[in-house]
Order: sequence, then C-alpha cells, then structure tokens
Amino acid sequence: MFFSTNLYYQTVKHLKICIKSLIIIAIVGFSLKLFLSKELKVNVFYFNIYGLTIIALSLSRCLWILSKIIELQKDSDNQL
Repeated sequence: MFFSTNLYYQTVKHLKICIKSLIIIAIVGFSLKLFLSKELKVNVFYFNIYGLTIIALSLSRCLWILSKIIELQKDSDNQL
C-alpha cells in the first residue's frame, strides 16, 4: 500500500539526502585527517563533534521515517 503512494518517493528522497550527508561527512573528515599537519590535527576533534552530530541527526531522521512507514503499513493492514 505504501509503495503505491506519493509518500514513497518523498521518503526515498529524504533517505537519499541522509545517505549523501553521511558520505560527505566521512569524506571531509578523512580528507582532513589525511592532509592536515600534526599541529592542526588537534582541531579536527571539533570537526568530529560536528560530524557525530550530523550522523546522529541523520540516523534519528531515518529511524523516524521508517517507524512512520511501519505505522502506515500497520494501519493499512488493519483496514483490510
């Protein structure tokens, strides 16, 4: 039922954005650690806090969306 609605495409779009943000955070963090000098690597710690915040928000958003999908599916199954 859910896969035939317009909400499916919006959900996929939101999940793609979450995945893209996780990939960008990983690439930027790895690049910083790879190319910075030892003196500046201390400041990468602050980037890690920012990165962990974005990762936590993305994961919570994905879990929230998936829980709403499950609720929608359960509601549609109960109506049948």
